[in-house]
Amino acid sequence: MSTATDPDSAVAFPSHPIPSPSSQAIPPAWLDRPEDFSEIDSAIFSQGAARDGDGVLTIAGRRTTDLVEQWGSPALFLDEADFRQRAEAFRTAFAGWSISYAGKAFLCGGMARWAEQEGLGL
Repeated sequence: MSTATDPDSAVAFPSHPIPSPSSQAIPPAWLDRPEDFSEIDSAIFSQGAARDGDGVLTIAGRRTTDLVEQWGSPALFLDEADFRQRAEAFRTAFAGWSISYAGKAFLCGGMARWAEQEGLGL
């Protein structure tokens, strides 16, 4: 019978040093901290995102609290008008070029249909 002290039964695991705490400040200096955490960043949210009078996030005029009540959570809500507007902006900016939607970013039947209707490749 082998035991843990029996050298023939021992299993060797490589030793990994425990990393020391970084001297870098948390959050990192390159990460901008917004002054207002409830601000809606148009680089992240659709152009149709806003806050209503109660401070609730709305997408294309629909309160997200109502959307969650209707569809449940977690959920992903897309702004079709924003998608189409951005597709048009890309087509205009790159006129004469073939423009494609990066399906790897997010792909479902609706997104593929919108991309096709907007003249985008996939």
